[in-house]
Amino acid sequence: MAVNYLGFDYGKRSIGVAVGQALTKDAQAVGCVAATKGVPDWKAIDALVKTWDPKAFVLGYPLNMDGSEQSLGRALKVFANNLHTRYQLPYYWCDERLTTYEAKRAYRHSRRQPAKAVLDAQSAQVILHHWLQQNDAIE
Repeated sequence: MAVNYLGFDYGKRSIGVAVGQALTKDAQAVGCVAATKGVPDWKAIDALVKTWDPKAFVLGYPLNMDGSEQSLGRALKVFANNLHTRYQLPYYWCDERLTTYEAKRAYRHSRRQPAKAVLDAQSAQVILHHWLQQNDAIE
């Protein structure tokens, strides 16, 4: 049985989501969850957790290029603690610097820019993929 992880690119209006497996150490974007003033649609996250049965969560940690924490950091920590409390699963941080840039690179030859929701989900994929590649995931 595959060991799944859910990755999140947290935002106050939209939260990108990806799923990845410990065995393959790869991730795929699964979509976005709406948020209102930083509060996510918990029913949507409930459905994702039920569908993918993750063993842990991986969250992109917002750092500036100089390593200092972005202003979104406090809200992200609240979200992470709420995930842990609600689902009783551990969570891990992954530096998310340049993940949006990397997600946009996939579309650099496209005539159209992707919707923000697509970029948020792609960013979550990049975050989770990086984390899986750099860490020994729980088997």
